[in-house]
Amino acid sequence: MAVSRLLLVVALELAYMVFTRTWLREHSTGIPRELWTTAFRLVNAAAYWALFKDLLAARAPGRARLKDPLLLAGLAAALLAPVLVGSEAMSSPAAAWVFAATSLAVGLKEELFFRGILQSLLETRHGLIKALVASNLLFIVYHYGAQPMTPAGVTEFFVMGCAFGLLYAATGSLVLPVAWHALYDAVWCFTPFTARPWPRPWAAVFQLAALACVALWARRAAAKR
Repeated sequence: MAVSRLLLVVALELAYMVFTRTWLREHSTGIPRELWTTAFRLVNAAAYWALFKDLLAARAPGRARLKDPLLLAGLAAALLAPVLVGSEAMSSPAAAWVFAATSLAVGLKEELFFRGILQSLLETRHGLIKALVASNLLFIVYHYGAQPMTPAGVTEFFVMGCAFGLLYAATGSLVLPVAWHALYDAVWCFTPFTARPWPRPWAAVFQLAALACVALWARRAAAKR
């Protein structure tokens, strides 16, 4: 039963990818395309929850300290990437606000699928580390056609995906990974913040620092259980 549900989820995800990255891209642009894409994100997220509610609700909430300095340092390090490095400015302030607002739907759908479903199923059979690696290699593949497959981009997808996954594993809740993911994406929408942004490779430095802090925090939290 779980296999058939997983195949259905994968089919829905593939349909979303093909539709939004081919037909919708050819027939819509800018804010309208983002709003249509967000509608499909929310439909898929609802379907994922309905299909795997038992799995998503089964994980016991962890007791990890959310105000731990290591976790806070990890969150801060991740946000330094868009703040100091940034990317090309949006076409207009309105576009920046729309894309920032829709980041919540991005975080919700992607965290439900990659962390809540995929990571959880893989962790049951192969353990957390292998589950993190496998699910985030697929997280890289998922972004093909939507984001540039540059070394910086590939590093970001894998490293930040692992950070979100460790946060989920330590807390047992998708709320924080979804919130972090949404906030992280939203901040990028308002870049660049400075007239002379730092070179792009610095983003990977901040992202790796964030992962290291979250990994140490999660390890310490696990040791205290």
